Amino acid sequence: MAPFPAPIPVPPATVLTAEEMLKTFVVAPGFQVELGAAEPMISTPVAMPWDEDGRHWHGAEDRSFAPALAEATAREIPGCTFRLVPGVGHDSLPIRHARESIADLFSIPLQPAP
Repeated sequence: MAPFPAPIPVPPATVLTAEEMLKTFVVAPGFQVELGAAEPMISTPVAMPWDEDGRHWHGAEDRSFAPALAEATAREIPGCTFRLVPGVGHDSLPIRHARESIADLFSIPLQPAP
């Protein structure tokens, strides 16, 4: 068995405040980045995906991010289509409903499963 190569030195990460991080974003003309929340307001960070057309799928059993808060957030996004999927949580949504969510993202009419 060949020996492992020498470790690659990794410099320590630079820790930035939320305000410093905002200054690092490069955005297209006409767009802006706003700080929505930062420490200490956030105790459990989560990701909530939206696509470029404002579509958002959310599991009704999600324990990471309350569905009611996700729905309220979606109402604040102009043109957002919010889909609350019963019986699934944060991790099971993309696994159990991949076919439907991908069809929705690409506006593909669903055919019955073979």
